[in-house]
Amino acid sequence: MEKVRHITNTIRYLTDDYLKTSNGQLNILGKLLKILIIIIAIKIVISLTNKLIDKALEK
Repeated sequence: MEKVRHITNTIRYLTDDYLKTSNGQLNILGKLLKILIIIIAIKIVISLTNKLIDKALEK
C-alpha cells in the first residue's frame, strides 16, 4: 500500500509541477499530453472494434 501511495504522490507532483500552471490550468505540455492520450485511446478502440468485426464476419 505504501508503494501505491508513493507512486500516486509522484504522479501528483509531476502533474502539478510540469503539466499545470500556477492557477491550476493545464499548460502547453499538459494539453499536448492530453491530446496524445486521447489519440492513443481512439486508436485502441478502433483496433478492438476492427478485431470484433473481423471475428463476427468469420462466423
